[in-house]
Amino acid sequence: MALLYFHWWFILNLTLVAGQYYVLKGREAILTPSLPKAPDDILWKHNGDKVITFNTAEECVFGSYEGRVTLAWTTAELSIADVRYEDSGEYELEAFIGDRPHQSQFMLKVLDKVSVPVIRCEMSEESGDGHNRSATLLCSSESDTPEALTIKWNVDGESHQGQTLPIALGNKQDDITYSCTANNPLLQETSSFMAKDCYTGSTTSKELLRLRMYLYLYSYS
Repeated sequence: MALLYFHWWFILNLTLVAGQYYVLKGREAILTPSLPKAPDDILWKHNGDKVITFNTAEECVFGSYEGRVTLAWTTAELSIADVRYEDSGEYELEAFIGDRPHQSQFMLKVLDKVSVPVIRCEMSEESGDGHNRSATLLCSSESDTPEALTIKWNVDGESHQGQTLPIALGNKQDDITYSCTANNPLLQETSSFMAKDCYTGSTTSKELLRLRMYLYLYSYS
């Protein structure tokens, strides 16, 4: 029993959790484990399914990875070309150096590019004196991986999180410029909007059409 306990303790303490890795769709992902010397046997898995194996004599690639992966036999480094959204997930290396097992884990997230944000203004009903009004700015950025997007407003050096931002209109407040930044862990894009443009509806019909189409498709995805 004590020998079995030591065996499992040894395996668990050789597991390396390398954290989260991000890569843009279509680019190359490189997963580099830390091994003390060249392994004798290599097995890479993605979400539990085999990706590639090597036993010092033969290499075998599985499924959709055929023609897209390269394995460095001396280091067990795995390169994945032309990554797809479905390549996201957990990658696990199981390698043996002699009779000693070594494991490494990597969490990979494939991201979409960040599109330039579209800002539009929704005016509120006019107040009783007819001079001061309020509005809400809405910022959206098209993405196939919206869960990785963060939307942030910047006003006079202050940051506000979220897609919507209530603003006041009238007098000097009409000259305030509001900036919206959409970003994921790899990229970011920024658009600006002047408060007085709320009166003229400066967002183009093309941008509004694109925004509405995106919101429609996203609601049914």
